[in-house]
Amino acid sequence: MGSRIVLGNLSIDRDSYRVDVGSRPVRLSYLEFEALSYLAENAGRVVPPQQLLAAVWGDCGEDSRRKLRVLISRLRKKVRESQPWQVQTVTKRGYGLLPSAS
Repeated sequence: MGSRIVLGNLSIDRDSYRVDVGSRPVRLSYLEFEALSYLAENAGRVVPPQQLLAAVWGDCGEDSRRKLRVLISRLRKKVRESQPWQVQTVTKRGYGLLPSAS
């Protein structure tokens, strides 16, 4: 996949580590950026927590699952204005960058 991913008004540039929602730049930590990029590369699919942990941290311990929940919560708040794609939790399955229900 290319270095730039565009999903609706969400734009992710992996080369410059830049994320924009519409015309607004979004400041993300390194781990937030990596998680969002991974979810965007898998847009429309639910990613199991272990898979996302391995992609972002390389660690799958129970403490890491708690850290992942916190990271997803922060990420969701920072990109909540993205349309139509939203960071979503799918109970007992994982996380995804999925189309919002309109």
